[in-house]
Amino acid sequence: MNDVLLFDRKEVSDLLTQAKTAKEHYPTFDQLYDPAYRFDEKEPDEDHLAKQDEVDLTKIPWGLQLVSDRGVYLMSNARIPGKEQSKPKVIYAEGLNPEIDDGWYTDKRIAMGGDDQVIFIPGNLVEAELAKGSGNLAIAVEHNNQYVTAYGLHAGGGTA
Repeated sequence: MNDVLLFDRKEVSDLLTQAKTAKEHYPTFDQLYDPAYRFDEKEPDEDHLAKQDEVDLTKIPWGLQLVSDRGVYLMSNARIPGKEQSKPKVIYAEGLNPEIDDGWYTDKRIAMGGDDQVIFIPGNLVEAELAKGSGNLAIAVEHNNQYVTAYGLHAGGGTA
């Protein structure tokens, strides 16, 4: 299935700035297991539950995380010292904010599949796409009814 998620351009730009200027970045679940980011530079055994303290947060690339759980939103992966316990700023996709959109849960499952997930989107790709257009950021997602299997970016989307 395919769907398009729309995000406010100015808010996306603010998140990118936060991520780009941070010295450390939070990993996604997949990045926890990537040897390129791990202190030991080895892939953990299958039965090992990887932890954040096993990862060099300075090696995680800057970017955004597309999250599907209670709504669908973008957030920066920046780790800001002293603010680890504070709630991160999130930007909800148009129509998928549980605080204001009726039917968000059904629409989330249609847009992103059934499972909760976090997808890393490299900041330089988003930055380059925003430089091409003047509208909001559109993220086209393809999924198999459970997980997102592919995504594409386009600046110039409609209202968000």
